[in-house]
Amino acid sequence: MFLKQGAFWGMIIGLVVGTVRLILDFSYGFPRCGEPDNRPDIITRFHFLHFAILLFALCILATVVISLLTEPQDKDKLVRLTWWTRHSEEMPVDLSDSEEEEEEETEKEENGELQLEVTEQDVQVQDGGQRGSRSMMGMLVTGWNWFCGFSDIPTKKQTKAEKVASLKVITSLKEDRFWGRFVNITALVLMTIGIFFWGFFA
Repeated sequence: MFLKQGAFWGMIIGLVVGTVRLILDFSYGFPRCGEPDNRPDIITRFHFLHFAILLFALCILATVVISLLTEPQDKDKLVRLTWWTRHSEEMPVDLSDSEEEEEEETEKEENGELQLEVTEQDVQVQDGGQRGSRSMMGMLVTGWNWFCGFSDIPTKKQTKAEKVASLKVITSLKEDRFWGRFVNITALVLMTIGIFFWGFFA
């Protein structure tokens, strides 16, 4: 199984080796007619497509070796994250929350002390619900958040039960049969058109 460390360093190794080959290609250039070709053999005798195959094999080898040398992730943290566990009925572990945070949240819920730190009324001003004057940087941040679909109003911190229900919906693989067929047919049509254009103009 590939781990994130193996995938990352495999990508970095491929990037470094490919960059070295690219620099060599651009630094030496092509000799003019009648001039001897003094470029290294890695450029003159090793076609770039063959080099791409070698680079692909090198990346796969590095990814596999580094993954095997890395401590594997706990199986309960891989639920629905791999091909073999995609239909698992178990709920995946939330890696962002530690056990201490969950205990504190449960204790606050039991004591009735879990409240919003900032509510929507705190964000709005009193004069007709209009926002007060902001600095230029604040306006840029607000515009950027609006463009990216972010909200300035802090969202309510979910309880453990709400997180489980929300995660169940997000990680669900159920798909409407009509839209599934629609996407597959559309992909097939686009691939057919692309292959036609590639063959016609090649």
